[in-house]
Amino acid sequence: MATSSAKVIPENVTICGYPYSVNKVESIPVNGGELCGEIDYFKLSMQIATGQPPLHERATVMHEILHGIANHTGQIKLRKSEAYMDALAYSLVTLLRANPDLVAYLTD
Repeated sequence: MATSSAKVIPENVTICGYPYSVNKVESIPVNGGELCGEIDYFKLSMQIATGQPPLHERATVMHEILHGIANHTGQIKLRKSEAYMDALAYSLVTLLRANPDLVAYLTD
């Protein structure tokens, strides 16, 4: 599996041209439980809960990015599908980490 020089979450991520701030927080309480991450489309910010295993944290960041993409492209039904976002997030993170040549090709 590929390794990355990025060991910390970036402070900012651009999603569909919109600059989002990315903040690590201790917890994100909701309805008596806790979320791993949350995106605010109006404040252009993401919150990522601390204490997650590294791969799960990366998938959480990707999950929130996918929500942002769905929101900014008008895919409201898709935006609300947590199961779909989870499936895509884990799949994309593992795909990108396992294929650094693909990442180089896509980002060149």
